[in-house]
Amino acid sequence: MNRLTSPRLLLTPLKAEDKDLFTGLYRDPQVMSFIATELSETEAERRFTHTLTANNKLLPRTYCWCIKTRRQLPIGILGLSRYGRAGEIGILLRPQVQGQGYAKELLHLMQQRLSSEATLDELLLRTHKKNEPMKKVALAMGFKPVMAEPEHSRLMSFLWQTANTTLKNNKH
Repeated sequence: MNRLTSPRLLLTPLKAEDKDLFTGLYRDPQVMSFIATELSETEAERRFTHTLTANNKLLPRTYCWCIKTRRQLPIGILGLSRYGRAGEIGILLRPQVQGQGYAKELLHLMQQRLSSEATLDELLLRTHKKNEPMKKVALAMGFKPVMAEPEHSRLMSFLWQTANTTLKNNKH
């Protein structure tokens, strides 16, 4: 898994030293308010261990990066889970950096990467139905609203298709 960069951000593969950031985000009620119930310390540590182990596999199904500013300040984590030719992205940002355009920059970075790699045809993004800023970002980045599954009734799903999918669909 590689480092990724954008104009303001550096994404590095999740490491053991990112534990406090990771567990802190999952335990923060403000961060988790549009995702799920915040985790207990034990649950957050268990999730970190699982994610770190999965991240270190030769061909991981789930990738997780630590998001840092160019000044090396850790501000969040980004996860990408792969399901065949589809992927799901998740972004957790510290409250003090939310609303500064980082989510849009991260989505753009992942769209560029996935389009150039041609390994995924679709990218799914879920957010709480009341998370208006993220819904606006998703729409601005070309994601289209899709029907949510009943088990995710609090959430709204958005789907983005790579140019690879568009090309395949146009051949029919």
